[in-house]
This record gives sequence, C-alpha cells and structure tokens, in this order.
Amino acid sequence: MVISPDGSTSDPSGSSDGISNREDRAMLGYLRSQSDLIVTTGATARAENYRSSKYAPLAIITTGDIDLSNIPAMQDSSNFSHYLITAKPDARFAMFTNVPEEHVLVVRDLREAFSAIENLISANPDAKILFEGGPLVTEELLRFQPETRFILTVSGVAPGALDAAERFVQSRFGTALSNRPTISMQTTVNSYIVWP
Repeated sequence: MVISPDGSTSDPSGSSDGISNREDRAMLGYLRSQSDLIVTTGATARAENYRSSKYAPLAIITTGDIDLSNIPAMQDSSNFSHYLITAKPDARFAMFTNVPEEHVLVVRDLREAFSAIENLISANPDAKILFEGGPLVTEELLRFQPETRFILTVSGVAPGALDAAERFVQSRFGTALSNRPTISMQTTVNSYIVWP
C-alpha cells in the first residue's frame, strides 16, 4: 500500500498515481514479478485502470455493484485467465474475455472471498499472493490472515514520514499490526515500513 506523507491513499481522482513515484512503481513491479496470483478489489481495479500482468493471473474481488466492464484487464490479451470473486451471482460476465465461466467464484462476503483465494492456490503451498487494495479491504484481510506480510510505502521523504506512517497504520488497522515487529527504511525518495 502506498500513502502520501499526509496519510492519503489516493489522489483527488481516486487513483494512487498522483501519490506514487518511479521507485514505488518499481517496488510494485518487483512484488508482482514474485507473485503467483495478484488479488485486488473491483474498486481498486477500476480506479487504477488495471491491465493484465505479465507475471501472474489477476483475481478481482467484488461484493458490490461496481461496473468492471471498463477495466482493461478484463478484455486485453493475456497469458493468463483471470478470476472474478463476486457476491453478485446474477451479474453479467459474458463480456469478460479473460474470465472463463469456471473462474467466476460466487461468495457471500469478504471472508468467504479470502477463503476462495486460499483454495485457488491450495495445490501449491509455496504460492505467493500479492494483494493490492485500499485500507478497508486490507483491514479485513489482516483480520482474516493476521500473519500477512504488509508493506507500506510513504511516497516522498518528509520529516516524520515514518511516524506518520505508523500513526496511519494504528488509526486504520488498530491492533492488527501493532504487536508485530517492523522493519523501517528510508531511501532518498520514499520511506518504507514492512511487517514481515
């Protein structure tokens, strides 16, 4: 997850583009290259205009009435078939060329969605899942999988950036991460906190 020095998770358009930078995007590219499955939400995929990854299939979780038809990853050519994990069993999915019918998984809620993701990779216990999403779903993920590795980037170096990041995490995620050790680092461009 990336935040600005003031704790914003998106720019005024709802995307992280305006608060991200080249170093943060390179880190994200590296994390994607190490992943077997990239998971995001419908809201994030739409706000970020998601495209297919060259490294792994994409799984989009949607529990609401978010229109996914304009997300490039749902239409572009890809080496992978993507997954749609949805709480809307009556939604129309025929328009998604990269989501075969057997990759549409119907769930009741986020907890069931996370279980469905675990089932997708259960054949490979060493599989790595990369979750890219906003604070609300990240909070739910941390409740469901408390041992999840979490990386927070504070885009831009500012005095007190690491303290601001820790306050952000405490206010958004409460005790989900507070009892875990952290690794903090700062480059000339960004600050990072990692909960291994």
